[in-house]
Amino acid sequence: MFIRLSPEGFGASESLAQAGAAFHKTLHRAFDQWIASGKSGMDKTVEAPFDRSVSTVPAGYSQPLSDDLNDWLVRNGLPQSVDASGQRVNPEPFVDFRKLKGAPRLTGRDFALFWFLHFMESPFRYQLARCSNPDCGAYFAYGRKPRRLIKRGAYCANCKGNGAALRRDLSRSRKMSFLLDAAAKAWAEWKQSRQNPDRSEWVARQVNKRCRTEIRRRWVTQHIKEILERVEAQGDAKG
Repeated sequence: MFIRLSPEGFGASESLAQAGAAFHKTLHRAFDQWIASGKSGMDKTVEAPFDRSVSTVPAGYSQPLSDDLNDWLVRNGLPQSVDASGQRVNPEPFVDFRKLKGAPRLTGRDFALFWFLHFMESPFRYQLARCSNPDCGAYFAYGRKPRRLIKRGAYCANCKGNGAALRRDLSRSRKMSFLLDAAAKAWAEWKQSRQNPDRSEWVARQVNKRCRTEIRRRWVTQHIKEILERVEAQGDAKG
């Protein structure tokens, strides 16, 4: 079903523009929150679409999607509710477009939630994804419902070629972060002695022991700024 909105009968076209802006903002936010609900672990680059739920509150959001959906149903005089999978438990809702002129933003928001509910009743709700390439961010759909964890990001057809490079960069970034954390911990543990007069040299040896690497003193001095920042952060975390 496709509904074409026309400003005729709704007053000034400005109301329609406001409704349209609210529609897009609300729908995008709903899609993003639905996708984010499958990223509940510590590593946000790992996604489990099959674990998505409108009842969870992903990081960066203040309330579950189910609250928005149920509030909309009640506000429109529909004593219904949605379950954790996002499906309605009662009959067809509607949107009162007579409110467009007096409350354009609310009408646009209601229309977005109306279509989002329809989307949530389709099997494609678990196939929806958003490209992890920060220069893209396009929405796309997998050919079928993913049944395994999606690791190191999801990439649309246009960005698949860049996906491998982005994943390599991410892997290197994680490794560097791991080494810097180990170096910061060793830096804080160092105690000057005759056997260990050089702090950077001692830190390099400790990192090699803990991380099975072969860094040298020079690596520590090259990254001293990042190491000291993490030393301070680790100290703050301990209170």
